[in-house]
Amino acid sequence: MGIPHLWPLVKKRGFTAAFHDTLPYHSIPPDSPDFRLRVDVLGSFFPTIRRVYVKNNLLEANILFENHLRACKLPKSVTTLYLDGPSPEEKSTTQQHREAKRIKALAKAGACLDDMEAIVKFGKKLKKQQHRKLDRLIGATFYFKQEFRRSLAQYLQSQGWTVVECISEADIAIAQDCTSNDVVLSGDSDTLIHPTICAIWRPFGRTGYLVYTVAELLLHLGLSRTGLTTLGVVSRNDYTSNLPRLGLYTNLDIIKSLEKSPALAIDVRTMVNAYMDHEDVVCKQSSAAHFDSALKVFSLQEFTLPTPAVLLQLPCENGGVHQADASLTHESVLQRRKNLHLRLSEVEVESRLTSSNLVREGPPVFNRYSTVDRAPLEPPPPHASGRKYKYRQRYAIKTRSRMTEHDPPRLMKQHKWIPWTAPPASPWELEVKPPSQKPKTPDPPLASKASGASGVPDTPKPPPKPISEMEKFELVNRLEREHPTRTLSVGTINANMKRAWSKKKLCDNDGKSIDLRPRMKWHLQKVVKLSYDLKITCERAIGIFLESLSVADESEKLIMSCLCLPFTTSETVTGELQDANGEIVKAMEHDSKLERRNGPVRFFLSLLTAMHSGTRPATTSKYGKAVCLFMDKAGDNLTLPDNSMRILYPASSFVRTSAVQLCAQYSRHFKQGTIELCKQIRFKKERGLLPADTVDRIDCKLTAAENFMIMNKITGSRRCLTPMSTFDSGFITLSEPDLVALLWNDLPFRQQLQQYAKVDYPSTYLPAISQLDVVNWLGGISPGVLINKWLTDIGGYSAIKRKKLRNFSRSTLRMSVDGMREHLLSFQHEDFNPVKNPGSYTAKGYLLRGSIRTDGFLLQLLAFKLNELHCVKYRRLQEDRLPARLTSTLGGTDHYLTEVRNVIKSEEDVQRLWGCHPSQIKVLGIDLGQAFVVGASALLPSSRPANVFGKKRTCRGT
Repeated sequence: MGIPHLWPLVKKRGFTAAFHDTLPYHSIPPDSPDFRLRVDVLGSFFPTIRRVYVKNNLLEANILFENHLRACKLPKSVTTLYLDGPSPEEKSTTQQHREAKRIKALAKAGACLDDMEAIVKFGKKLKKQQHRKLDRLIGATFYFKQEFRRSLAQYLQSQGWTVVECISEADIAIAQDCTSNDVVLSGDSDTLIHPTICAIWRPFGRTGYLVYTVAELLLHLGLSRTGLTTLGVVSRNDYTSNLPRLGLYTNLDIIKSLEKSPALAIDVRTMVNAYMDHEDVVCKQSSAAHFDSALKVFSLQEFTLPTPAVLLQLPCENGGVHQADASLTHESVLQRRKNLHLRLSEVEVESRLTSSNLVREGPPVFNRYSTVDRAPLEPPPPHASGRKYKYRQRYAIKTRSRMTEHDPPRLMKQHKWIPWTAPPASPWELEVKPPSQKPKTPDPPLASKASGASGVPDTPKPPPKPISEMEKFELVNRLEREHPTRTLSVGTINANMKRAWSKKKLCDNDGKSIDLRPRMKWHLQKVVKLSYDLKITCERAIGIFLESLSVADESEKLIMSCLCLPFTTSETVTGELQDANGEIVKAMEHDSKLERRNGPVRFFLSLLTAMHSGTRPATTSKYGKAVCLFMDKAGDNLTLPDNSMRILYPASSFVRTSAVQLCAQYSRHFKQGTIELCKQIRFKKERGLLPADTVDRIDCKLTAAENFMIMNKITGSRRCLTPMSTFDSGFITLSEPDLVALLWNDLPFRQQLQQYAKVDYPSTYLPAISQLDVVNWLGGISPGVLINKWLTDIGGYSAIKRKKLRNFSRSTLRMSVDGMREHLLSFQHEDFNPVKNPGSYTAKGYLLRGSIRTDGFLLQLLAFKLNELHCVKYRRLQEDRLPARLTSTLGGTDHYLTEVRNVIKSEEDVQRLWGCHPSQIKVLGIDLGQAFVVGASALLPSSRPANVFGKKRTCRGT
């Protein structure tokens, strides 16, 4: 290390060292027969030593380093190699600081290996940056041990080199042996301070050298030899620190002022005492013995032999002391990297074998409810009527008609009473007619590698994975198909965490209680704020980009095509968007496969991740290339106001919500805006305000953004070119693995997670449990366990305790992984018919799915509504096997409501729907008037008093 900034100081004071491509023999005085080249091995060739000893064994490394010395063309006859021994006691503080840095690098290297091993385990590819990061961290953990130095010295001596094994620092030994005719080869700036050294060759680059002559250097600095040594003593070095606010440049000015008095420049001790009495130094009130260690080493070349090594103790943040993990060493990290490389080579061989011998197992299964028909290898059995199945190629989605067709109601539609001219017929008795549509001619099939001559795939789609073999993540996705997802507003974060942590007490190492609730809320608020900053910065950059366009080139068209999906033919004809109601945000915000199906979401995910992490994505895909192009054009507009949280929170854990919201916003803004602008153009053309040949149709060949900008310019509208979010941060969605990733870098939360996962890893040392182990532990427990431990108590009560609670605490529950499998298997039984067998399905309430929504203040839980099924909606069950939607929500609520008089016309209808006589029905009519006036009338049966369920309350008014 030496003295920091000493080499730049020499250069700034006007001294320019002579540069030589090879060893500068010509600079040696010809009349110096006793010339010696004294080489500080570690100070000159430490990068080479680290490279060869990290990648090779001891014998090979010794040979390679000796070859490097030969390549440098060092003459053996006049060269003396000095190898450092143990550091002296005066250097103990610097050694502790360096050891602390190595321990931190070891921890980071271990975490990096954990992440790389997890990526390989899940079958993904590693990036080149990850390998470079690991190599950099391993290099930072390297320490040239004494046994390695002794082995190198013995090998070099056997090859004819003159080697000196120093009892302590090599530069001290060189200063003791050096004469006025000798030259020192070293990159350590300490060699300039020793008074016996007159010439230094400093290695520069691979084979270059910088020649420093001390006599010439002193002329440029304006110092004597005693003054230069004093400058090194009073400045920061390996043995002592400088005084506060007195750096190298300030000390140089003070010493130059002291040398104006010849009486003070007698020796180093006298000048150091005069330095302590200087007016700029006396005010620091430092001890006179502060520089004794450096003075003894540099002036007298004396030192104290080191004592036996003791265990290194490093201070913690909370004031305690922790020790380095004994299992995490430089050798263990190298072995793990070697095992990782072997595993990568095995995966590469397996992938090559699999790609060359691709075999798809499993017979094709005929599914009459499949979306797209495929030709089965064997025809299905004939129908009961004798009609045989005939295969017809179709390349469009199946369309099935509802029983009745209703127009969607308009907002604030006013209903007027119109008397009936004739009794209407019940819609259940009407003949179902499919909607009148013109038959579409299917497009010709596209030939592909996996298709035959007719364009039909040779191998059908593999059958779905059985429920009994599904993991927790797959079971949650399957439950999403069976039940709708509801958002439960459970109140503030403070109130929920107060209930969740009411019976828990955490203590630190000293036994003091720790309250993690403020830290949890702080993390959530930071993540919400960071998500909002990313979103609003992205919107502003896109707006500036669109405003600067005049004539778009190919790269700009590529960027605009990734902002929004193009118009489809049906949207341009009907003028209605497929996702105009924001279904993409309501139902797919927590969908893990959304980015595979929606291109703009992939673009925004890559863009937000690149903005947060500072690393650009690969340009192999269309969206990665578009992100890189957009970042080049945006420039400083994508800079975040605060990048301090970049390392604390990984981008993959919280940017999904912002990406989905941006996709929905731009889809509505460009598509819906274009359709409304087209209507305005047609209206103005009818009024004669625009020429008759004005373009009023959407061009499907252009992107949605281009169509919007063209229509906006024609109408002269002042619509913004990009949507802008409000100043409210809004809600973001976080799953339990996302919470683990966000809080893993916080030590108290990491220790809690490691204690939770210790159940699955009883033989593993607690600090050695990785983030991947915690995620695997989450994969085997009920969804919502971690949420109940940290955020809220809702859903964490047993069935007996829930009976005594109210609201969501009563109706919300958790279900184990085996329970989810049994719940899903119950739909596949042949006797599943809630109409004929009401006991076949009795589940009700809300089932936690393991995700939350928060804005940093309020908390919402995502749960499945168990008493509502999607079986009919997705055509997996006939409609007559579930109760009617008028009396139950079990069959879903995706249809528009129908007037009761069109459904109930006779007593038989009442008996069919409710199973009782009309006289036992209680009817309550509610009339909503203006100004919040409500009128109600009730018809109660007169035969017997009504059964009132629930608690009785006293009427406190009329």
